[in-house]
Amino acid sequence: MLYGGVFVYAVAWIVISLGIKVDNFDFFPDRWSGAYMIQGSYYENLRSEGKLFLTPYIQSDIVREPFVRLVIPYDVSLNDSVLARAPALAEMSRDKPTAEQVKLAIETMRRFYHITLNDSTLSELEFSFYKNPKNEQPSMVAYIPAEHLPKGKNTLAVKAGKNEWVIPFYR
Repeated sequence: MLYGGVFVYAVAWIVISLGIKVDNFDFFPDRWSGAYMIQGSYYENLRSEGKLFLTPYIQSDIVREPFVRLVIPYDVSLNDSVLARAPALAEMSRDKPTAEQVKLAIETMRRFYHITLNDSTLSELEFSFYKNPKNEQPSMVAYIPAEHLPKGKNTLAVKAGKNEWVIPFYR
């Protein structure tokens, strides 16, 4: 009996000292992303104030407006790639670019992204430059008509190279 009690005590002490949870509960969705995960950084209304993010986002996880506003923050690490694809932009004045230069810059940056909505490619989106009024982060913005979307869950996906952001939202 004494040896059994010592054995149970020793096992309990080892488990507690190693920090192993007796119930072994692990919230497995912490390691998931995609269409089955609502991530706050994908929705402007759920983002922390004052923080800057490089992830694309829309206005809310529930879209009641007639448009989904897709914002893609500008990643300065793309500068060299943009100039390699559009060498004419090297001559662009930062203070007073021409309308043609701005259009070329937007179109060049747009080509870095493959955007789908419910598995349909959105290749004709018109982007504009945008500065978030809350944090002045330079970005590109496009407005996707939402009135024709089915009620319930919809999925917007933005791919850039090896990165993919899947943004589920509800209409």
